[in-house]
Amino acid sequence: MILHENKTFLAYRCPHCGTGVIGLCGTFALGGGRLFRLRCACGESNMSVCETADHKIRLSVPCLLCRTDHHYVLSPSLFFGKELFLLNCTYSDLDICFIGTEEKIRAALRENEATLRRMFQDAGLAALSRARTNTDPPLPDTEILDILRFLVRDLEEEGRIDCPCHNGDYEIAVSEEGISVRCRNCGARFLFPVDSVSAAQAFLSCDSLTLQDPDNHTP
Repeated sequence: MILHENKTFLAYRCPHCGTGVIGLCGTFALGGGRLFRLRCACGESNMSVCETADHKIRLSVPCLLCRTDHHYVLSPSLFFGKELFLLNCTYSDLDICFIGTEEKIRAALRENEATLRRMFQDAGLAALSRARTNTDPPLPDTEILDILRFLVRDLEEEGRIDCPCHNGDYEIAVSEEGISVRCRNCGARFLFPVDSVSAAQAFLSCDSLTLQDPDNHTP
């Protein structure tokens, strides 16, 4: 007897690095009480899926905005039977889990990325505006760092970061100084300082980035 396996693609956006994580889940992976985990390559987050005792599908999905997991229970027909099904954050109404065909999911992730970019730009500009009237350190550390880190990932995924060697292999480091984008091949880099309101504001509006010599921090 040949058993038919239902399969569907899943995706979420990593709260740590902002990357869209896509994987394929099937009924065989959930059989026998097994737990399916879809992990981000950065190693900082994962989405888990399992089958309940009454044969429903339980999901635990990381949320980019809440920084906590949201939990959902779906019927198998809904989980495996849709070309695209979206689960959202109950607090922000932002889509955080994508279920369906790979093509539909990738299109939804692109739309989600554009929405997030607009949200983060607005939030960043608002934070910078507050910082100008604050006598404390000029930038709110975690808020600005999260926004800049997401926008760097956005530029990288869309191929809008370049360097002298055009290698396309870039690494991102976050520190108290800011966010450094560096080419692993030629060493060219750019540092976005978090102690400068004007530098952070300029980056929030940029749509491409060219890495230069380490001693030249001018975009």
